[in-house]
Amino acid sequence: MTNSSILWGHLTKKADFLSKEWVPPQSRFNTDKETSRIKYGIGTNAFVFLLFAYNPFVKGLDVFLESLRHIYKINKEITGVVVGREQMFGYLQKYFPDGLPPYVKAITPTEEVQKLYDLADCYVLASRNEGFSYAMIEAIYCGVPVIASDIPSLKRATTPSCVKFFESGEPESLAAVMCETMGKSSKIKEETLKQKKYVLEKYSIDAWLNKIIGEYKIKQNKTNE
Repeated sequence: MTNSSILWGHLTKKADFLSKEWVPPQSRFNTDKETSRIKYGIGTNAFVFLLFAYNPFVKGLDVFLESLRHIYKINKEITGVVVGREQMFGYLQKYFPDGLPPYVKAITPTEEVQKLYDLADCYVLASRNEGFSYAMIEAIYCGVPVIASDIPSLKRATTPSCVKFFESGEPESLAAVMCETMGKSSKIKEETLKQKKYVLEKYSIDAWLNKIIGEYKIKQNKTNE
């Protein structure tokens, strides 16, 4: 029996845990979050998971949708927001021939990416194949906790401690981590907010400029030797 199968068996026991530990939306809300949700027609009581699905299979959209389906059985206050273009909408039509279920909201991209992070309680990176994810860094900078697949490129990356990993391609594993994130949302949110300094130190424009200048100085010193 795989670790994912074991986790899957425990999902039905999460309902009582979630009802006791899940932080009420009112204590998580700010004006930007509420405004963004109203704009996209998302309930203010929902715990929102965000996924970018421009390439549905590679981005693990099927894994995400299956995880949502099972969690929805035990907690109706969830919404999965998926962002993409024609390819994603075509995929959704085939996946849900009778129309989207109440726990899925499909929207098109916006240049105001901040608003997408504003409406989310957690960003999910379910990719089967991925290089370094700047979206993950953006989410952390915006104070949004991250769940990511344990593919080598992401596991090898120097990622903040607030990123939680699941077994790639396994809805059972993802669903278990999503439930854990909901149950400990207040603590995980606090951990994520602390990582903003890490993001600025590692990935801001100033940080990149310092790296480039540092490399230039190393090469210059070698040339002068």
